[in-house]
Amino acid sequence: MRRALALAAMVSALTVLAACEPSGTVYGSLINDGTTQRVVQFNVQGTLSSFENVNGDTVSSIVSSLNNRNPKPFAVSFNEICWTQWLQLWNQYFGVNGYVAEAQWAAIAPSFHGRPASDVGQNIPGSNPVRRYSRLTSNCSAFGNVTAILGTSATRQVRYFNDQNASNINNDKNENKGAVCVQTNVFNAVSCSIHTSAAAAAATKNQSFEFSVFVNQWTNAGVGMFVMGDYNLWPTDDPYFNTWWYAVFAEADEKSGRPRANKGETTDGGSPIDYIFRRSPNAYSVQPYIYQSSFSDHHWYEAYL
Repeated sequence: MRRALALAAMVSALTVLAACEPSGTVYGSLINDGTTQRVVQFNVQGTLSSFENVNGDTVSSIVSSLNNRNPKPFAVSFNEICWTQWLQLWNQYFGVNGYVAEAQWAAIAPSFHGRPASDVGQNIPGSNPVRRYSRLTSNCSAFGNVTAILGTSATRQVRYFNDQNASNINNDKNENKGAVCVQTNVFNAVSCSIHTSAAAAAATKNQSFEFSVFVNQWTNAGVGMFVMGDYNLWPTDDPYFNTWWYAVFAEADEKSGRPRANKGETTDGGSPIDYIFRRSPNAYSVQPYIYQSSFSDHHWYEAYL
């Protein structure tokens, strides 16, 4: 993130295309009344599910959608976002609209640190826990999670999960799943972004548990919390997930009136695996707005406060 700020002046703004609102609304409707606050969760699918590729169209689409919001989102969570995409988003929107942010880079290419491609698989100097350079191309450079929240100063925390399923590091992918949280000076509110493994149910559940321990440091502080991300779990997949997360937080889709077991889908495949949890208060004003994106296999998920 600090590198993003340092390089911001070096990257020219891309031309923002015409607003790309939904290719298909799944639930709810967009509220732009100038007063209703919102938060947004979006898995960008930045590498189009291949570390050799990069999603080149998604930045303009995201900027168009954000510029079409009134008021602008209080907090945003991105998963599967490339460093190059986030740098453009910072320069074009977040850096000029009063946000503070941080990233958890799950995978890093040698080029991110100016190192040769032959360093793929080598340990990243100073990484703790120890991580290895991935086979990401320079078009992506780094890959992971970002959260941004309105404010002028912040404290930031990044967490890499202890349980890293082997599938995350096969074929020099070297992706270490984790989460990031930012606490802003605006109401001392906290915004977090998480992405767990989709490859093994046991690891996914363990990572969800580790994340609950991580965010618990704020749950009794009486501050507003937005805990968002791609959990790769249905509400019914894990008893602990179903009890702890829904007991401690409110989830945006429950305002829709659907039973928890029938949570609204957030992917093209019909899986309800993206979540927007809120605490203090544990409530939402209306049902969320969920629409299919033309640039990702996940839906844009927008909750109203």
